[in-house]
Amino acid sequence: MAYYGYHRTSTKEQHLDRGIIEIQRFCESQNIKLAGIFTDKLTGKNFDRPRYTVLVEDVLREGDTLIITELDRLGRNKQEILKQLQILKDKGVRVMVLELPTTLIDLSQMDNALAKTVEFDTMIVVLWWYVIVTTIFAAIRSETFLGDFTVFVDTVWNGICQSGKWIVDVGNALAQAGDRIPNETMAIVAHWLLFIIVIVGAAVAVGVLMVIGEKKVTKVYRENCWDVISVGEAVTSVALVVYFGDWIKAFVKLNLVVLLLLVQAVYVGIRAYVKGCKRARGYY
Repeated sequence: MAYYGYHRTSTKEQHLDRGIIEIQRFCESQNIKLAGIFTDKLTGKNFDRPRYTVLVEDVLREGDTLIITELDRLGRNKQEILKQLQILKDKGVRVMVLELPTTLIDLSQMDNALAKTVEFDTMIVVLWWYVIVTTIFAAIRSETFLGDFTVFVDTVWNGICQSGKWIVDVGNALAQAGDRIPNETMAIVAHWLLFIIVIVGAAVAVGVLMVIGEKKVTKVYRENCWDVISVGEAVTSVALVVYFGDWIKAFVKLNLVVLLLLVQAVYVGIRAYVKGCKRARGYY
């Protein structure tokens, strides 16, 4: 009977060292002699992974034990996990999941446990959907929030219009350089060519900046806030602003939409700082 470890990460930002260290520490604390640790740095959507395939097909034997830190290190798709657990069960392999309260998982009960997990996840999604929909309806009926939202949208739209007008004015000013050409036809062509270059150049520059900004913000959010906690924070913040907008504005003289964006920015900054500290210490 031998003990093997397996750990998987799906992105370059995640570190295999953390999972390996957890498995090694557990084995040392339990006086378990570890035969080896197999690792993959691939997606968990399927089990088409070279090291995992070698481990299951060529290494593990009846009576062996497979140690993993968390179930999602085995995979992300619950149905595929069920299939893999059945394969391991048929081979006579036991599984230790370090995140669970029991050290040894009875695979005969794992099917029901994962089935209940799927049902629980579905219920959570339905509940979140109910909360989000009711909050949206409440926001529509809230005069305070709706008024601030309208002011925010109008301010943003006016800012966009003013910026567009400024770009057009700059384009017209630069295009007048073409009017100095003696030939009338060439002057007209040069005028509109310069104008188009300015407008298109400004539009491309703004588009590039928006894409770069969106990618950076999305990357930071996915790395640090892509979880249920962030959904709860966002929904709770919106609900508080919608239901208690009048009270909030009595203390904070700020547009509620702007306040929401500031709260979200502070939240993302705190999560990024905390996770950055954890990464620096080798937790990720």
